[in-house]
Amino acid sequence: MNSHRKWFSRLAWLGILVNLPFGILGLFAPDVLTALANLESVPPTFWTRDAGLFLIMISLFYVPGALDPFRYRVNAWLLVIGRFVYVVFWSAGVCFLDFPRATLNFAIVDLVLGMSQGIFLVLMFRAELDRAN
Repeated sequence: MNSHRKWFSRLAWLGILVNLPFGILGLFAPDVLTALANLESVPPTFWTRDAGLFLIMISLFYVPGALDPFRYRVNAWLLVIGRFVYVVFWSAGVCFLDFPRATLNFAIVDLVLGMSQGIFLVLMFRAELDRAN
């Protein structure tokens, strides 16, 4: 296993571990999540719970790419692309949709994870191509 693959896998698992507490809190304790994120709790909480479940499901879809990014290339690329989609979502929400500024923290976390995961994913595939040639 090349070192880039190890680092990509580690960062993918880090992303999963970052997502799961937010997903679990969103699903089972939405008021705790909104308080920790410095956001207003808005009744009814079923939308926060839905987002929590969605975050857990996304994290589960990341697992194959984290385990074997060569076999599950689509999952690996979606893992990275998904981070950047959320960077745009959170940033645009603050800029254009009156999201609380605190949600920029989510954008920053997704940006850092997406950039680092993307770098190692590209390096991993390049190293594998070089090795094959």
